[in-house]
Amino acid sequence: MDKKVKEFVNKIKKEHDDDVVDRANYATTVYLLGFFAMLIMAKQYVGEPLQCWIPAEYKDQWEKYIESYCFIENTYYANGTLPKEGMRDQNELRYYQWVPYILAAQALICYAPKFIHKMLYSFSDLRVNDIVGMVYAERKKAIKDKKAITQMDIGDSMYAKVAEVLDKRNLADNKKLQLQLSFNWYLAAIYFLMKILFVVSILVQFGVIHYFVAASETFWGFSIIDDLVNGRDWRTNGYFPRVTFCDLRTRDIGQNRPHTVQCVLMINMFIEKIYIFLWFWFFAFFIITLLNLIMWTYRSFSRSSRLVMVEDALALHDIRASEHQMNDFIDDYLKLDGVVMLRLIDSNAGYVHMADILQRLWNSHNKIGNTVSTPASV
Repeated sequence: MDKKVKEFVNKIKKEHDDDVVDRANYATTVYLLGFFAMLIMAKQYVGEPLQCWIPAEYKDQWEKYIESYCFIENTYYANGTLPKEGMRDQNELRYYQWVPYILAAQALICYAPKFIHKMLYSFSDLRVNDIVGMVYAERKKAIKDKKAITQMDIGDSMYAKVAEVLDKRNLADNKKLQLQLSFNWYLAAIYFLMKILFVVSILVQFGVIHYFVAASETFWGFSIIDDLVNGRDWRTNGYFPRVTFCDLRTRDIGQNRPHTVQCVLMINMFIEKIYIFLWFWFFAFFIITLLNLIMWTYRSFSRSSRLVMVEDALALHDIRASEHQMNDFIDDYLKLDGVVMLRLIDSNAGYVHMADILQRLWNSHNKIGNTVSTPASV
């Protein structure tokens, strides 16, 4: 069991073929949800999630049975007077036994966009994401070896891998090979698909939380904070009640006797804090992820943004080029996949390394001697 858990954790480890917002969505959030799931599960199966007040005529073994029964069969919330029997199902709390599994399902939802991206990426022959990861690893190795960033160089082998990807793609001379080599936009398309799916997955998270908490308001997170600030708690709003009721029947001397017992749902103290935190976490990341998607869309598809990227990178190496030359370089050589790849290298290895690779690619495209230049100081 431990081995399987470790294998799963290794699969969702942070990779560096994306950006920091992507990693926060598919790794950091998954770790957080996993931690909360283990915490609640430990409280449920090791501690005492629920305690009930039992009539005096029932002995200890009855107390254990009734508490186990009420925990499994659900309890209901009553504000003031008990509702009639037919109305009690409307106030039933249906989430607390399932919280660890709900959190685990939410973790899978968070990781789903990355999983889909990796699956679609496996159909491509171009290892662009692997190159981005290698550039990041090269940078980390240089830092570990205490080399100055101003003296670091990607190396001829790293540039050769990038150039090989672009050249192999651009030299495709038949439709079948062109299909295999991803249409020059396939890798960018699946990367943007992943980012869109991250936005969708967060909306799904809100739907899951809203359903299981049975919230009456869409923005119930703000409502709860407002209640806490103004001194209104679960007794008023009905969210995460601590005191609930349970109906059961016992068989005594050949007859069924109905009982309504009052219970203290202590686990809701933890669940309330966890879900308030998660609601605001997802709300913040929805805004961040949406803005990140808009930023990437502009930086990748905007003509002016791509020109600025090339112009600034070449200026770093004292190269001046006309707008026509830069447009030819972008349209005929880099194309959309190349632009996204360079943006990813910038996000993971730093601007200096991205500019160094772009300068080498520029020299190769324009048949200039590909001498290694020293990146400017940062």
